Amino acid sequence: MILTHLNPAWLECNGYVNFLNKAFHGSWSRTDFDWYLGRAFQGIRPDILVRASGTDVISGLGLVHRQVRVGCDPPVNVGVISAAGTVPSARGQGHYAELLRSALERARQCSWVALLAFVTEENGSGRGLGRLGARVIPSFYMSAAAQRWRNGINGSSITSARRDGASPPWVRRAEIEHSRKRLTVSARSAAQAGFHYEQEDDWRRQFIERPHGIRLQRLQRDSHAWIETVGSTDRLQRLDCPASKTRRHVMTLVAASAAAGRRFFMYSLDAQLAAALRRQGLAIHRGYFMLLPIDPSGHAWRTISEASWSVQSGDRV
Repeated sequence: MILTHLNPAWLECNGYVNFLNKAFHGSWSRTDFDWYLGRAFQGIRPDILVRASGTDVISGLGLVHRQVRVGCDPPVNVGVISAAGTVPSARGQGHYAELLRSALERARQCSWVALLAFVTEENGSGRGLGRLGARVIPSFYMSAAAQRWRNGINGSSITSARRDGASPPWVRRAEIEHSRKRLTVSARSAAQAGFHYEQEDDWRRQFIERPHGIRLQRLQRDSHAWIETVGSTDRLQRLDCPASKTRRHVMTLVAASAAAGRRFFMYSLDAQLAAALRRQGLAIHRGYFMLLPIDPSGHAWRTISEASWSVQSGDRV
């Protein structure tokens, strides 16, 4: 008999990693699990929902507590769906739909305003959320192969970029506070929605204490990037700069990665930026940022669903 379980006592961390590797062809490690599903946020640890036959997991998802804020409004609590999948032999049998129903019930118990998810265009999880009435915001996964950019990009200079180490301890508290509050200040002036990190430790664990380490790359006095190198790819996790400089700085970072022989990757909800980078030659893979209401008639839901959103690559879980 296949049953749905919330945080079953018999499910160990390595057991869920083994399940994820069946669902995603060996792409998960224990380090990945610890970062995505092992970290507490505001002292609240993620939940894991599974469909299992005995102790054999066939489908599962994580529910990660987060906060979002619109403008000067107080932050509201949400849950983010993470590390969701089904083993190939059990797909198309309704297991993920059953998990989503259980996730909605858990969200009501937690008094969350919405369930959020980051999905690629072909991801079946997005279709399941769409059938339940999720708001769909187009997103863009952007990448550049190193070879294409070895000779520079339309005159962009990489000499303004300076690397300051490769591990978390050197990052000054002032730089953390500057980055942590920058989106909040921007959102207050533009009435944008974004993820909110009230506690410095939560911000640090999200953007700096990542599985593969982080480095700060200064671009100009008012601009710097937080980059995680994973294998042969530089992943831009956060870019703090005036909006008018975003495209130019991204292209500088692309060139810097190419000069080091690495690929470049970033994520954004900004359609205009994606179109501009496509014209510059970056590959664009479409996706969706999805928001599923817990109470569609609630004021908090209307506020976050009607707002424009700004999300950093590193916000994703």
